[in-house]
Amino acid sequence: MALNFLQRQLPIPPPSTFFFSVSNNQLTGGIPSKICNLSSLVVLDLSNNSLSGEIPSCIGNLTSHKLSVVDLHMNKFLGAIPSTFAKDSVLRNLDLNGNKLEGPLPRTLLNCRKLEFLDLGNNDV
Repeated sequence: MALNFLQRQLPIPPPSTFFFSVSNNQLTGGIPSKICNLSSLVVLDLSNNSLSGEIPSCIGNLTSHKLSVVDLHMNKFLGAIPSTFAKDSVLRNLDLNGNKLEGPLPRTLLNCRKLEFLDLGNNDV
C-alpha cells in the first residue's frame, strides 16, 4: 500500500514504467491523457484518492499491450466506463468500485477474455 500523502494532480512517470501505484493519497483532478504514453504499463493502481472527471478512453487501448490490472476504486470518477477494450485485451483485474460512473456496461468488455476480477459496485452502472 502506497501512502505518501501526495497531493495535487496525478504525477506521470516515465514511459518505461511497468508498475505505477499511487494509491491511498490525496491526489485530485483528472487522469491526464499522457498516462496513455505508458506503453510498458502492467499495473495501474490509483485507488483511494480524490481523482475525478472521466476515465480516459485510451486506458482501454493499453489493455491490448501489457496492462492487466486497473484499480481506480474509491475516487470520484464520473461518466461512462471506457468502451475501448481491444480484442486482444490482457486485462485480468478491473476495479472501479466507489466512483460515480453511470450508463450501461460497454460491449467491448467481452473482449477481455482473461478478466478474472471485475468490481463495479457502488456506482450508477
